[in-house]
Amino acid sequence: MKQIACLVSFLSIYFVSCQTEVFHDFSYEFNVNKSDEWDLNGELEWKNLYGEEGWSRASFDLKTYKELGVIGLIGGLKNNYTFDDDIVNFWEIRPWIGIELVNKLSSKLLLKQELKGEFRNFFFNDSEYDFNFRTKFKVGLEYPLKSIEEEAEEDWIIATEIEWFFLRNEDINERYINSREYSLLISKKVLEGRLLSFGIRFEEYSNNLENENDKAITVVLRLGL
Repeated sequence: MKQIACLVSFLSIYFVSCQTEVFHDFSYEFNVNKSDEWDLNGELEWKNLYGEEGWSRASFDLKTYKELGVIGLIGGLKNNYTFDDDIVNFWEIRPWIGIELVNKLSSKLLLKQELKGEFRNFFFNDSEYDFNFRTKFKVGLEYPLKSIEEEAEEDWIIATEIEWFFLRNEDINERYINSREYSLLISKKVLEGRLLSFGIRFEEYSNNLENENDKAITVVLRLGL
């Protein structure tokens, strides 16, 4: 496990030194209500860009989950406030809905897939309004590692994820991939089963149909359920 942690740290330093845009993404997830049929959770998030731009985004997300066999029905409402000295600050109210599929590939390997549709409403401080519909598809692998003591609950988990973001180009009425994210996370069960995760996320993004993409690296720290 020490070797894996060193690898993540090395990749973080490498990408930080190579990319012009470097972010951190800190989040905290908590349970609002839990029943036999539905789970309702909240999440607080702060994403910040390092550099002269001073870009930051504060978020609050309410999300619900209902298990339907191997498929899970998911949905929620995300609220973002993005602020920067060089842009018009804005609120984003984002209702979303989707499905989640989890498959057990082996005794210690899980395949997770998630498809979301997001209804993004932007309210700018200069009274302008904008809307777009975005589709997201994520696929990931989780590999739990047993503790040295088999009966201990503080297990380590290695997770890799790839997520694609699809938008529609209004000029030609065609959808395109405007962003891709590649993540590597190391997690440990702490604090009565909560999952503390640390890792890196590499992103390629574009605002058009051309192949030339900008790149960014995000250091992720998450305390989840």
